[in-house]
Amino acid sequence: MVPNKDDFLPRCSKGIGGMLPKLAHDYTRAQVPTVLVHSCGVYSTKENFRAENATIENAQWHCKRYAAMLADEYAGNKDYPAWCGKVFTMMSQEIDLQKELAERAVLQEKLNRLKDKLKLARKDSVTKPCCTQACRICKSNSSPPSFKDSLKKAGKKAPPPAPASSEAPPLITGDEPEAADQAMPNWTPRSLDVDATM
Repeated sequence: MVPNKDDFLPRCSKGIGGMLPKLAHDYTRAQVPTVLVHSCGVYSTKENFRAENATIENAQWHCKRYAAMLADEYAGNKDYPAWCGKVFTMMSQEIDLQKELAERAVLQEKLNRLKDKLKLARKDSVTKPCCTQACRICKSNSSPPSFKDSLKKAGKKAPPPAPASSEAPPLITGDEPEAADQAMPNWTPRSLDVDATM
């Protein structure tokens, strides 16, 4: 969690302003930059730069970067409030970044689940026949019902078969035009209610 900026900046500036002269006294002024960077190997120092959900390696990288910047500030203008402001901005941005990464991980997990469902749906659509909402799916190993079965299911009877005729129709040859006229029924297109012009 990001500390309150109005509280953080004065405490940070005061703490850094008191710590650096002590380091210079204990290790000499020339060794202050080295001591600052090496202090990032100490777990508690790294933790000060660690945002929630961030790795300890990420925290150590930030620690070394800002330790080098602090060493430059110590050798230069000694504007510690400005350095503290940069640290505060970095911490705020890092926390926002970690939140976004966590949200992204949740969305990625949802996307992966949806992809799995889609893959299963595509697999099912290949094995199952396509059917409208009102139709019934026929079993693939059964044959289609016969005409008789369809009528029986509908509760209707099949029409009786046509009676077999004992007399064969007369054989018509081209030599007997009168016999052909007698054998053929007298019909015209009008008798079939068909337009004669068709």
